[in-house]
Amino acid sequence: MNETQNIITKKNSIIALIIFFSIFLILSYILIHYDFFDKFYEYTRAHEHWELDELILTVFAFFISLSFALFYLSTVFGKKVLEFSKYELEQQKRAQANQKLQSMSSMLGGLAHSLNNHLVPIITLSKMVKDDLPKDSQNSQDLSKVLEASYGLKDILKQVLNFTREDNSKITNSCHIYETLKNTLNLVKTTIPSSIEFEIKLEESDLIIPVSRINIEIIIFNLITNAIHALEDKKVGYIKTTFEVEKESVIIKIRDNGSGISNKNKELIFDPFFTTKAQGKGTGLGLSETFGIIKSANGTINVDSKENEYTEFIIKIPTIKEY
Repeated sequence: MNETQNIITKKNSIIALIIFFSIFLILSYILIHYDFFDKFYEYTRAHEHWELDELILTVFAFFISLSFALFYLSTVFGKKVLEFSKYELEQQKRAQANQKLQSMSSMLGGLAHSLNNHLVPIITLSKMVKDDLPKDSQNSQDLSKVLEASYGLKDILKQVLNFTREDNSKITNSCHIYETLKNTLNLVKTTIPSSIEFEIKLEESDLIIPVSRINIEIIIFNLITNAIHALEDKKVGYIKTTFEVEKESVIIKIRDNGSGISNKNKELIFDPFFTTKAQGKGTGLGLSETFGIIKSANGTINVDSKENEYTEFIIKIPTIKEY
């Protein structure tokens, strides 16, 4: 349990204790202020034939039961308040993350467009000079390398533009999963360290799922980032992403041969703020955010992992017929 969860648990206990002692003090004040016990004693002595001793015990039992009942209700109420506060915090964090990603997408789109414009004269002039040189000359070979690198950069910029392009006239909460996944993974591929083998295996499909393009990007980036972190101590690592169709659902699997997840942590990884990373290296919101997005689409996400061997996340999302 991390520091934030400890704070929430302590707040929960403090709220319950405050409410309990408040009720206890109020009842005690009322009983003492009005000399309840003396008056009740005098009343029972004056009516001994009523045999009210049993009534006294019943009254005390009632107040004790009431105190416990109020304590229980206050505890439940306190938990509900904290759960609601935690949910609100999650929603705020998710909204901030989406807004930040949208801002970054706009910035990246502008940057990619500008860089692409600057590449045009480099490619054009390099081709013109190369055409005037003997094919077997060293300068011609060097210009071939320049053109090869320029075309490679142009492809990367094209992927960035595809990634950031959004039809503002029709922003929906659904997407063509195959195209979205392919574009996202092609962009992610450019960020994978050279020590990691990155394999993509996608089944072509025109199916639509009830998840927005930007949320698919968030899911993939969160899971791939986790996989990269899990491979930090590996000399040779691999990440494999597969996509397949199963009846009226799509299945996305992301597998790595990294550090794995302990059985204890498997139960906690989707909790908000839970992280095994060093302080300052993770917020503990990535998997929680991923879980929330998938759950809102009536999907599921499960993890299969063996410590120090592998981790595989399996996502299943139902399809829809149209936008």
